[in-house]
Formats: sequence, C-alpha cells, structure tokens
Amino acid sequence: MLVIVSGIGAVAYFQSTLTALLVEGTVGQAFWRKRMKKEIDALEGHVVVAGIGSTGRYVVEELHATGTPFVVIDRSVEHLARLREELGGTMLYVHGDATEDHTLLTAGVDRASGVIAALTTDKDNLFVTLSARSINPRARIVSKVIEAEATPKMARAGANATVSPNQIGGRRMASELVRPEVVEFLDQMLRDKDQNLRLEEILVPDGCPYVGKMLRDVPIRR
Repeated sequence: MLVIVSGIGAVAYFQSTLTALLVEGTVGQAFWRKRMKKEIDALEGHVVVAGIGSTGRYVVEELHATGTPFVVIDRSVEHLARLREELGGTMLYVHGDATEDHTLLTAGVDRASGVIAALTTDKDNLFVTLSARSINPRARIVSKVIEAEATPKMARAGANATVSPNQIGGRRMASELVRPEVVEFLDQMLRDKDQNLRLEEILVPDGCPYVGKMLRDVPIRR
C-alpha cells in the first residue's frame, strides 16, 4: 500500500510539474513569442516605441489609453514583462537592441505610421532615427533629446519632431506656479479613466465643402 500511494503521488507530482513547464515555462514562453510575432506581422500603420525607460513607459501608457496600436522595443526583458503585465498582458514587444536594423524590422517599422525614439542617450536615439528613416521614408518620427545641441542633428537624421523632457519638465514647473488651475484642468483630462478625454486632431481634405467656413456654420455634431 505504501508503494502504491508513493507511486501515485510521484506520478501526480510529475504531471503537475510537466503541466507547469508547458504552460508557464520554456514551452509556454516559446508559444507566446510565436503568437506575438504573428500578431506583430499582421500590424500595419502602428507605432514603434524604442525604449521603455523613464520616458518611454509614459509614451506606452498614453498609446494604450488612446487605443493606438503599437509595438515596444527594449533590451530589458524584465521591464518588458513588468509593463506588459501592468497593461493587462496585451502589449506587443520585441526584446532586442532598437539601434539595430533587424530589430526594427522585427517590430514592423517598415509598415509603421510612426516611430518614437525614447532611449536613454541622444546617440542611440540618433541611430534609431537614421535607421527608421532609411527603412520607412513615410513614417513620422519623434525623437527624445537630452542636450539642446542634439535637436538639429535629429532633424537632419530624419526626425519630424523632437521632444526634450527636461525642457517640458521645466515649463510644467513654471506653469504649476503661475497657472495652477489650467494645469489641474489638463491633468483631469488625462487622469479620467472612464471618459478618456483628449484634444484631437482632424484633417480636412482638399475639396471639402466646409473649407473656409466658420465652425458655427459647419454641422459638426451631425
């Protein structure tokens, strides 16, 4: 009886361990990576985000909040796994170096509508900008800059726009001091998880009958 009970226990332990290995272990991870690659390959017109450090994670949170399809690239698998879990397990990502062309291609940069270079150094962001522009001449590229001197270099490399977190942070601090109510109003727009309020941009095409008219004369609500 002791042998039988021990045997049944050993088999049950082996089965539970094997199941955990298949679902959560190496096999499960391989299955998830294959499925994620298939989903990335099916994307078109998405945004590629290079880097999820102190700046990039907020970029990803905003894209997720507004329902914009995106793919993240980062060297840290821990950061990728943590942020993916925070976003409900739906974030698509590529683990690798965003300054390398094959990593950008894996993320579908050739089919992307936009690229955000949010790596730690200006040099790395410059590499991403150069590579992305050479692969996809149509994409809109926004690059993070640390030093003010890097802004014209990013523009020459192909960036459509540059953003300095230091500059924006300084202006925000001044605004908090001189116009706190306005800042609070804008913050409420961003924090409202139920309504997702944003200032949106709408392109009016050539030949539209509403070109040149006052807003009050345009049936916007209809």
